[in-house]
Amino acid sequence: MAKGHFTSSGHFIVLRGVTQDGKILVADPVSRKRSEQVWDLSIILNETNKGASAGGPFWIISK
Repeated sequence: MAKGHFTSSGHFIVLRGVTQDGKILVADPVSRKRSEQVWDLSIILNETNKGASAGGPFWIISK
């Protein structure tokens, strides 16, 4: 993540789900409060670190 709601310098969060109305659920390892909120996808997309040094904006982890 880039500077914004989740960090002032750099940070990782996990997108853990989507609500029925399309809001995003996150797991933020440094904030229970942010982990309990629902988020607009636009906020997350606007604050992703898109640089190659971060490995891209998203990683997909699956079984």
